Amino acid sequence: MFPEQLSEYPEPLLSQHLTRLELLCVRCALDFSGCPVLVDLKMEQCVTHAAEMLSPSLRQLSTVCCELSMRYRTQITLPNLVRLELINCAGRVPLLESLPSLETAVVDLGEFSEDRCPASGCLDEDPCFGCRFHFEFIAQRGSSYFFQGLSRAKHLELLASYNDAFIFQRDLKWRPTFPMLKTLILDDWCLHADLSAVIHFIQHSPNLEKVTLRFIEEFDSSMVTEGDNNLLEGTFSSDHLKMVEIKSLKVDGRINKILKILSACGISLEKINIRQANTSS
Repeated sequence: MFPEQLSEYPEPLLSQHLTRLELLCVRCALDFSGCPVLVDLKMEQCVTHAAEMLSPSLRQLSTVCCELSMRYRTQITLPNLVRLELINCAGRVPLLESLPSLETAVVDLGEFSEDRCPASGCLDEDPCFGCRFHFEFIAQRGSSYFFQGLSRAKHLELLASYNDAFIFQRDLKWRPTFPMLKTLILDDWCLHADLSAVIHFIQHSPNLEKVTLRFIEEFDSSMVTEGDNNLLEGTFSSDHLKMVEIKSLKVDGRINKILKILSACGISLEKINIRQANTSS
């Protein structure tokens, strides 16, 4: 995933004039407090094991195929960040702290995330030792690791394969709210537990107007698992929702079950649009 030779840049990085920075194949820290007018940062195939990311001015952050710490979570507090991209990064998913200006976030967990566990009880009340170790702080935090930092966004794109979405599923147990969210894109991982993720977002996003469900993995009946109904709190209002768009390689058993679940939750079939899609759409 990463080149054998990585460049280094001088630390600390100090510039009174730097506004845009692109890093490719660089080993770096994440302290940009010495760049007071930096607004746009792009990192690709970089390695950083920094404990925290600092920048008072950053407005756009893109991290693609980067390696974060495998042992602890990088804490990110960016008060002026407007757009966040976190695409196919290795290591632990970062701990998103205060992102009060965030409008758009695109997150694709990818296959290299260290946040995964095959133990069935780790999404419930019986975590294994590894999950107790890596998520011990969550009880003290009193909120989610990831979704709390995304709670002010207007547009969210949350992507993961069915087997790589452990952190998404675990974070939903804390029932985060998204008061500003208007558009939402999810993919195959949301089939877990009878679409409980989809229902949660509709329930807890009072301004949500459009949900897009994009399915590109081959259908396996085991992917549409039964929910425990912890997130389904009876009927709820979905009047604010204007459209649910479903993009799938083919209309199969999962589509039929999705329609049944959405209808049972009070979402009119007139609001649901089904499109056949290819893997690149």
